[in-house]
Amino acid sequence: MNSGRFDKLTGRIRPGTYINVDSNTQPGIQFATRGSALIPLVNSWGPNATIIKVEATAISAHDAELGDSVYNILLLAEAIKGAGTLLVYNINKGTKSTVTKTIQEATEEAAASVLTITAKYGGTRGNDLKVSSTANPEGGYDLKVILDTTTVEEYTGVADIEAAASLESAYVLFAGSGSLGEFAALSLAGGTAGEVTNADISAMLDAVEDEPVSCICFPFTDATLKAVAVSKVRYLRDNCGKSIQVVLSDYPQADYEGVINVTNSYARSDGVALTHAQATAYVAAITAAATETVSNTYKVVADADTVVDKKTNEEAEAAILAGEFFFTQEQERVIVEYDINSLHTFTKTRSKSYRKNKVLRVYDALSDTLRLTFPPNRFTNDETGWNLMDGLCQTILQYYLDESAIKNVDIANDLKVNRGECEGDSVYFDARIHAVDAAEKLYFTVITD
Repeated sequence: MNSGRFDKLTGRIRPGTYINVDSNTQPGIQFATRGSALIPLVNSWGPNATIIKVEATAISAHDAELGDSVYNILLLAEAIKGAGTLLVYNINKGTKSTVTKTIQEATEEAAASVLTITAKYGGTRGNDLKVSSTANPEGGYDLKVILDTTTVEEYTGVADIEAAASLESAYVLFAGSGSLGEFAALSLAGGTAGEVTNADISAMLDAVEDEPVSCICFPFTDATLKAVAVSKVRYLRDNCGKSIQVVLSDYPQADYEGVINVTNSYARSDGVALTHAQATAYVAAITAAATETVSNTYKVVADADTVVDKKTNEEAEAAILAGEFFFTQEQERVIVEYDINSLHTFTKTRSKSYRKNKVLRVYDALSDTLRLTFPPNRFTNDETGWNLMDGLCQTILQYYLDESAIKNVDIANDLKVNRGECEGDSVYFDARIHAVDAAEKLYFTVITD
């Protein structure tokens, strides 16, 4: 009997039974994408040790968890200018504010009616909460939850305290029993901010391992904490293969491509001047948002008009050589001077190109794509598997070449399986990559008569 594989379009000439045995999921390429910026918030409100995802397309969706609008929280307001998605790591170990009111004293006929209102979260922000109750003409009472001077929640026709306790408020919890009654605004009090410890910061850095984070904002000024952050990012990059950077301020000890060292800041058009540490939020956001084809050199900072701690020409040149990221005044605008990281000591394995964040993003993107495309146990370690892997390698090179992320590419040879080294369950690849940098220094020679 004739057998074998068949082509659906042409069929086979001779009679027989022809069978195609194909994998339902063919190995394919998963191209890497950039992640989000992680912004730590030592907050006076919200769930502790929790990541809150804030999208620019739904900017007010998490106001209740954050205790305010994103635009009123400085770090978030600056970060959202540079990235469409923020992962906010909330640190809040404070105690909850509360208030208790006796609505009706106990009588021989009825027990006392006592209402207790407690903030949903700990922290000092709860002290800005108030609750009022007015009689509803159709029955029950209308409750208003007020934050500062804004009514953030309103419930109508609440029958009694037990009914109030069943409400799913994003700001307060009601408890007690009996009649609700009318009362003017009751102010909650007693909320306190908890002390943030090194362990809290370490927990935040540990949480990054399982999140799609490309860059961490680290607005803390303590040198010990900075050292912990640098050590963590170095571990994630070198040992876990996670393409991530951290942005901190005034830390010349870093000297590592995974660290961006911000050494000045800017003032907004409303007059608010940011510290160097606060400026790390914007830098982390634009770093996370930039792809391998984008450089942030000369990027204009939105809603900023003055550089804080301007550098002279001599200071700027020295800062660049020291691996500093800083802002420069350009007429009425504030711009990023040079999109570089803190690496300034170069070796055979860490050339000068590694200090350029755009170039580093090319290397990181390619590494992530290879990691996603070639997981363990997808290919056979033989000629069939090698040919398939070589084909995928060529497709990857062509993609990044078409993106103008790499140059001087030999598609057939710059990324391929080294067949002579492969044995057992180990596959070795030979790779040679030339990243494309941005045109950031333009020199003209003008000949005149």
